[in-house]
This record gives sequence, C-alpha cells and structure tokens, in this order.
Amino acid sequence: MLNNQQRREILNAAKATGYQGSVLDLFAQAESGMPIVDMLYAEQDAKRQMEAQQMQVARTQQEQQVGLREEHAKVTQVRLWHFQM
Repeated sequence: MLNNQQRREILNAAKATGYQGSVLDLFAQAESGMPIVDMLYAEQDAKRQMEAQQMQVARTQQEQQVGLREEHAKVTQVRLWHFQM
C-alpha cells in the first residue's frame, strides 16, 4: 500500500515528465514493486537523447556552403569500419 508521500512523488514525477497516461495505473504498478519514479525520468531522458540525435540540417547560408562534411565523415568512417569487418 502506498502512503501519501509516495503517491505525491509519483504525481510530481508524472507532471514533471509530461506523462499522459493514467495516474491510477502508475499507482498500481508502484504497488506491484516497480520503481515508477525512476522509470518516468529514465523514459524522459531517453526521449531527450533521441531528440538530440535527430538529423542535422544546414540552416544558415554558411552552413549550406560548408555543409556537414565533418558529420558526414564520421558516419562514413563508421560505415567503412563495419564493412571491413
């Protein structure tokens, strides 16, 4: 059985991470022993990392002239390395 402090921690984590599901489901999962607060923050961190790894786009005129050569070189080098294995 969850106490009020535990429920409040789950509610705060759900609000802070933008959780859009049922809070009652979170409470039920927490009662079954799942570390809900940690899971909510871990999911948020994973989403942020995925957003940070989105494709890069040359937006300014200078970026378009120079291009993304450095990033392209990194990707090409990794692909060549995998091909050689």
